[in-house]
Amino acid sequence: MTALPAPVTRAMIAQLDRVNRKAHSLGEADLLDEIACLQDEIARKDRRIAELELLLAAYDVTEAAHPGPSYGQRPTITAHEAAQRAGVSLATVTRYVASGFWEGIPPRRGHNRLLVYSDQPLTSKATRRRKKGYSK
Repeated sequence: MTALPAPVTRAMIAQLDRVNRKAHSLGEADLLDEIACLQDEIARKDRRIAELELLLAAYDVTEAAHPGPSYGQRPTITAHEAAQRAGVSLATVTRYVASGFWEGIPPRRGHNRLLVYSDQPLTSKATRRRKKGYSK
């Protein structure tokens, strides 16, 4: 380990003295007031977070991994994600949105993606059974 030259150590001590004098010139009372204000602000923000968490629980919002864009205050997912969730094909999702069975946003000018609202039950229509036998 190398020792620092005496002028460097004196300069460091002078700098520390300047910093300490500046801290004392602010006044301990001022610093305590600032700390109290910051603690009040933290408490206010904690209360707001608690309110928002209760609101999320009231609306039963539990999935927030990647919420995606929302339109009209409703969360949306892509048609591909909707197809995976419902276990249907991408063409079926397009047909469901076009027929109104699912609510969604069809592709608009400049946007080539079909978006489906994710706050609705994404269930598939039951397949119809064909009648057996002859029918007129």
